[in-house]
Amino acid sequence: MALASCGLVAALATLGRVDELGPAAARGQIAAARSPELAYLRVPLAGWQVLGLRLAGFLDDARAVAVDTQETAKGIPFAIELANTLVAEAELARGQVVTALRLLHEARAGLEQAGNAGGFLYFCLLSTTRALAVTGDLVAARRSLTELLAMEHPALLVLQPELMVTRAWVAAAEGTLSEAVALAHEAATVAASRGQLAHEILALHTAVCLGDGSVADRLADLATRVQGPRAPAAAAQAAALAANDGDALLASSTQLEELGDLLAAADSAAQAAAAYTRHGQTTRSKTAAARAHRLALACGGVRTPALAAAARPLPLTMREREVVMLAAHGRSNREIADRLVVSVRTVEGHLYRAAAKLGTSNRAELAALLHDD
Repeated sequence: MALASCGLVAALATLGRVDELGPAAARGQIAAARSPELAYLRVPLAGWQVLGLRLAGFLDDARAVAVDTQETAKGIPFAIELANTLVAEAELARGQVVTALRLLHEARAGLEQAGNAGGFLYFCLLSTTRALAVTGDLVAARRSLTELLAMEHPALLVLQPELMVTRAWVAAAEGTLSEAVALAHEAATVAASRGQLAHEILALHTAVCLGDGSVADRLADLATRVQGPRAPAAAAQAAALAANDGDALLASSTQLEELGDLLAAADSAAQAAAAYTRHGQTTRSKTAAARAHRLALACGGVRTPALAAAARPLPLTMREREVVMLAAHGRSNREIADRLVVSVRTVEGHLYRAAAKLGTSNRAELAALLHDD
């Protein structure tokens, strides 16, 4: 009964059938508690429940289940470390990046004793890598991603869309926004092909936060098929972004903040600031940028592409900013060309136009402008 419940809860979580999640998890927990041999299943049962609640947008509920697991799973090998990872996952979903990283660091120290036989370290590193990426720590995020990819576990292939979303955030942190959006789309495609609609929403919402409003129609459709507040909130942000509507993006930011997703709320406010700037509404742009800054601070000082652009608006196209960021990180023209799959001449052209727009004469000056974000 407990083992079957674990599979059922995992399926319900990824399908987005969150209304059935609690009762199914409760039945599994009761069955696991009755058998010392199956007591270890209490942690994965809670883990899948936290995943489902997180994907659906019930973020406070996800945290509550994770915190409760810290108590109920005592005595199970590595239960505290895994429970801390669940709490960290819930905190990261709420934008509490500093708290999440602290818990993940503590969890990893214990989980390393178990190795990765059960995919424990992989599970921990998945959240760690994403958290490092949104802080803007490029070196640590890339190192963590390298470790993560080497530990991909066959028992956790259901989390492959999340791995791809994590790769998207690392690419975004490194400045390759087009690659990041493509990875988010790839994650959505994989999730959709497996019927993991809740994961598809997460992937598409990631694309929206990275600046892609083209997924608005698909998110609107998913919002009618998947339970929970995340889907309609993501759909609203996508529609507002596609329409370049600053007021609607600001309203979306408020909706996401009320949902508890402070990081997405910060990105939506930053996108509102950019929309207002494009419409020449300077005062409203400053107000939206201030809101984005406040929310970013509440997350512990995160740094995403939208937040960076709002903090330091520059008259660059997305591709120009992408090339300039890679150049600022010390990449040669050849390395940039290889990363973006374009010619060296194209890279040179983007750098020339960016320098002309910004009034700079060398890479150091371009880097200084970006590092002032």
